[in-house]
Amino acid sequence: MPLPEQLLPLNLFFVWVVPFGAYFFGIFIRKSVFPGASDLSLSSLFLLGIPVCLIIVSPLIATLQEAFRNSTASYLFTIGIIIEHGMIVHETAAKRLAEYTQKQTDETHQSSKDKDSEH
Repeated sequence: MPLPEQLLPLNLFFVWVVPFGAYFFGIFIRKSVFPGASDLSLSSLFLLGIPVCLIIVSPLIATLQEAFRNSTASYLFTIGIIIEHGMIVHETAAKRLAEYTQKQTDETHQSSKDKDSEH
């Protein structure tokens, strides 16, 4: 059953804006409540969160659409899962990127040392 036209802007907000905001709110909670010694800055985590957020939140949009129409509890449960993903998933991605960057740096230094030893 389609939503009445007067509810369409509200539906668009709760289905398309709130989930993405919830993911970034999860990143903010993780950074402010449970900071780590080697964490990236909040702005870096937000930038890293953009592609990860699209991967995680986009598949849940259909679920949120139905939950918003039929069940407030299901909607809030799904938003909670998105916040939790924002708290946890970006940390793994940040660690992987840091490892990759360190590996690239090490390989660059090693190749420059090899070139110097040849001369």
